[in-house]
Amino acid sequence: MPSEQLTIDDLVLLGRGAPDRIRDGRITICAAGWSKTHGFVRIYPTRTSSPLRQWNQVAVPVERNPLDSRPESWKIQGSKSEWNTLDRKIEVVGELKQPDRRRVIRELVSPCVNSINESRVSLGIVRPVEMSGFLDERTDVDDGIQLTLTGPPQQKTKQGYRFQPRLRYRCSGCTAAESHDQQIIEWGCYEWFRKNPGLEAQVFENLRLEDPAYEKHLFVGNQANHRVSYLVITVLRWKRDTP
Repeated sequence: MPSEQLTIDDLVLLGRGAPDRIRDGRITICAAGWSKTHGFVRIYPTRTSSPLRQWNQVAVPVERNPLDSRPESWKIQGSKSEWNTLDRKIEVVGELKQPDRRRVIRELVSPCVNSINESRVSLGIVRPVEMSGFLDERTDVDDGIQLTLTGPPQQKTKQGYRFQPRLRYRCSGCTAAESHDQQIIEWGCYEWFRKNPGLEAQVFENLRLEDPAYEKHLFVGNQANHRVSYLVITVLRWKRDTP
């Protein structure tokens, strides 16, 4: 049976996870955002070089991923057979500016991660009222960097870093008995680790977690094989006095 195909032409990118390696060895990025027409959208796999950057509005031809049954999940048409030229299929048609960013995000807020899960939705946005970041040390660091036959070593994935950034928080309408404790997969966090070894703890200051001058929301998503387990895809933040 042919896979469902369509073009999403109003996708606003909200966040991208850190690079990961899939079964066939490709280094990929999970990108996710919001479409007024289609709701929350996850696109996976994508190339690290793609123009799927935060707040870009893009048009992209997608199809269902037979390995991921979540309604929000799609892959770019030809994502495997045309991998080397996949970025050409993504057209940047605009950028969401302030104050539209604040308006869109505020309209999408759910009371709690629990309510997102109860609605059987794999992506959502919550507003944290209490939160603190901490580093969790990995016990299974993948130090190996795979070499390719035709090019330079492949990019390091998030499994190759000693630390994993995590966040404890409560939502504005939290119904959880205890604080949520979730991994942050935001690519920018791991880029900070890569460029600033020894200063990993500063990543939470970069995210403005405890800065009262910034309004913060969390864009969260669950895992394909663990539907009740959510991750923080990105910390959406802006100065409160931003016009």
